[in-house]
Amino acid sequence: MFKKILVVITIIIIILIVVLSQYKRQIENKSIDYFFNKGNYKTNIIKYLMVLDIPKINLKKGVCNFFEDCNNVNKNIEIHIKSDLPNEENGSIIIMGHNGNSKISFFKTLDKLNINDIIYIHYENKTYEYILNEIYDINKNGKASFIKDEGKNALFLITCKKKEKDKQTIYLSYLNDIIER
Repeated sequence: MFKKILVVITIIIIILIVVLSQYKRQIENKSIDYFFNKGNYKTNIIKYLMVLDIPKINLKKGVCNFFEDCNNVNKNIEIHIKSDLPNEENGSIIIMGHNGNSKISFFKTLDKLNINDIIYIHYENKTYEYILNEIYDINKNGKASFIKDEGKNALFLITCKKKEKDKQTIYLSYLNDIIER
């Protein structure tokens, strides 16, 4: 009898986890839709600062404002506090995300990117098109130097290197075009 109760409780817990996961994904999708369309939803909408969009790997992820609770690599992708905004001349955007197999590993397929792939940042009714220029590894020690071509707007995506816990991979892209939406 005890085993049957335990099995039923386990099944209920699994169903709850699945339902909550789907609900969270639904809020994320509505929040991204709201970002683009300013829809009117009666749900908790996360008001994103911008959206990172990498078509090659089917990644479209909202970036929270600098001081929001969701701007945290352990919950979402994170924009670094020293980042510039896309509309700042000669600016650098630094976005970090986890790599791996967990539900917060939003950068788990960045390694499928190649030089010259396109990355978009959607911000303030404009789409900023970046072209991937360089992929390189650095030591994971809590510090990173960001070197870019002077006079260019850059996007740095940073994640842990697969199978090497002491390394991080940096994906450096340069602004190619700004498209009015």
